[in-house]
Amino acid sequence: GVELVEAAGMHDGNVLGVPYFACAPKHGVMAKPVQLQVLGGDVRALTAAEPSKEKSADESISLGQRVMWSGREADVRYIGPVEFATGEWVGLELLDPEGFHDGSAVGVKYFECLPCHGVFAQAVQLQSGRATPAVPEPAASAPVVAPPPAAATATEHEELDTFSSKDEAEDGSIRLGQTVTWCG
Repeated sequence: GVELVEAAGMHDGNVLGVPYFACAPKHGVMAKPVQLQVLGGDVRALTAAEPSKEKSADESISLGQRVMWSGREADVRYIGPVEFATGEWVGLELLDPEGFHDGSAVGVKYFECLPCHGVFAQAVQLQSGRATPAVPEPAASAPVVAPPPAAATATEHEELDTFSSKDEAEDGSIRLGQTVTWCG
């Protein structure tokens, strides 16, 4: 859970009736560590990724190429393996701040870009050139989120239980109380 400085969030720390933390309305968001960047430097040194390939395995994508990803223009900055998934991935620098990172993911620096401008995709998700695709790709169906069990909700006469937080993310990249930027 992240408390934003400005009212650009989605909640007050309560999600689906479950209180995770407390903050002012519209100041709370839930985020994955990959969506956050620690201000003033990372908690730990980033590992450098292996050098990028010049072309994707199928040779459809080249380093430096302008591509379209989900209707957004981006430049290819990395092609190769990643720590967080199997297979070949393409690191993209979006022209607008609609991404999730600065070229780093899960403690590894793959390429350089501004915060919130970086994303990873697979070559099959990319189109060449600057034009918006005539027919957009169908959106993946959103996961079904079940409401919390009845015991986790409260009536006017009961107090809600709160959850205790871990002191840091599993990979150690984010610690409780740190100031971060959110690319949500």
